[in-house]
Amino acid sequence: MKNSQTILIISNHINYRIMISISRSSISSIPSFLLYFILISSYLITVFSLSKSKLSIHVNTPAIDNTFLNWLNATQPRVLKLLDPPPHSDILIKNIVPDIILIGRIYTPTQPVNIDPKLAAQLWFNNSLPIILNNTHIDYWEGYNEIYTQDLPTMTWYTAMEIERTILLASINQKISIGQFSSGCPDVTNATIINAWLPAIATAVQYKGILGLHEYSSPTLLGCYSNSTHDGWLTVRYRKLYNEYLLPNNLLIPIIISESGIDNSPCSSPNLGGWMNYCSYWSQLNPPLPGPTDCGQQYVYQLSWYDSNLLQDNYILGTTIFCYQCAGFASYEVKSILDDLQQYMNNL
Repeated sequence: MKNSQTILIISNHINYRIMISISRSSISSIPSFLLYFILISSYLITVFSLSKSKLSIHVNTPAIDNTFLNWLNATQPRVLKLLDPPPHSDILIKNIVPDIILIGRIYTPTQPVNIDPKLAAQLWFNNSLPIILNNTHIDYWEGYNEIYTQDLPTMTWYTAMEIERTILLASINQKISIGQFSSGCPDVTNATIINAWLPAIATAVQYKGILGLHEYSSPTLLGCYSNSTHDGWLTVRYRKLYNEYLLPNNLLIPIIISESGIDNSPCSSPNLGGWMNYCSYWSQLNPPLPGPTDCGQQYVYQLSWYDSNLLQDNYILGTTIFCYQCAGFASYEVKSILDDLQQYMNNL
């Protein structure tokens, strides 16, 4: 009888598979250090099949089209956010990028904060459950989006809701992305507000969840960023939250910036909306902005600066730039910069 074979798959990347065939009878003769090397190589090949960049895009899932799928295959991004994912879109995407981290958001027309927080979590869960069960390979689920949390009663309420939502998701073996605060929030200068939020983070850490933040700025992505402190009040604001509150409390939670880009800000900006509306403004600045003069390439140049910051912080999983094919947000549309974004990501 022939020796049975063990097939060790070193990489299960969609575009290639590297396999070693080893007879079971000979495994014992392989030095332990070599087996260890093979296993470590398996991990490293998987990691390095993903993009070196932490940039990706926020996708309105009805727009899952060939343009998007080709970009996905070419760039192999680390993360991706899906708004209202249709059934099994998670499998479609993970067949192209097996190790991608998927963030799901289900649009809710109302976000009540005047009811019991546990009831609010249960209502969200009940309404979201059919979509979740049809996309069980999505890694983390967002809930309420950009609710007002600048006063203590609302933040206390939201903390209780997110704790309950974490537990409900865990009951079906799913994980949470808590937060989804708007750009410039929560107020990192108000320790009372932040400390009221920390129990939600502690619960998310316990259940292996993540923290979702939004970071926009203007008139460029460097608006309100400080070169002396290496953080900002809008972009790279996450460092203030992490260094001043999370690290001192040993709350080592991974973070995703699940919306980012150019948007209105208090940073001496003309507040024109999304990046496309800044093309004329950028071209007329004196002195001119560093980087390309083409508007789309200039935006990618600014995004590369943002990426250079994200890459310094291991607790940042990545960012999803708003937005690909999101109705009502024409000036934020990233479709025209996908080629330039791909070139940047693949040349790192």
